[in-house]
Amino acid sequence: MGPRIFLDELIQARGETYAGISHLLGRNSAYIQQYVKRGTPASLSARDQDILARYFGMPADFLRPTTASSKTSVNDQAIAHVRAAISACEALQLGYVVTALERALKLLESNERIVTRRPS
Repeated sequence: MGPRIFLDELIQARGETYAGISHLLGRNSAYIQQYVKRGTPASLSARDQDILARYFGMPADFLRPTTASSKTSVNDQAIAHVRAAISACEALQLGYVVTALERALKLLESNERIVTRRPS
């Protein structure tokens, strides 16, 4: 799930409005609506991301797009996504989903330890 869809779902689940979230950021009323629906700006500034993370009780990088890098394994990226999903579900009080995601996280973390121990 991309950051726009994720933000949109959080806004809807919390009963917020695009205008209200835009004002939280000190932006014009249409700023978040344009970001979510039109794709402009292409990404939110680090400042805006940090404000939204604090407001929604999410990890600081929950709205940052993930990109594959030589330093980050696919498993590491999956772990990061599951952690962000756990935080989102906790904020939305979805305990049953949190439990399932925590189980998935344990499996991913266990797999990461196994993969990193293999000889090259």
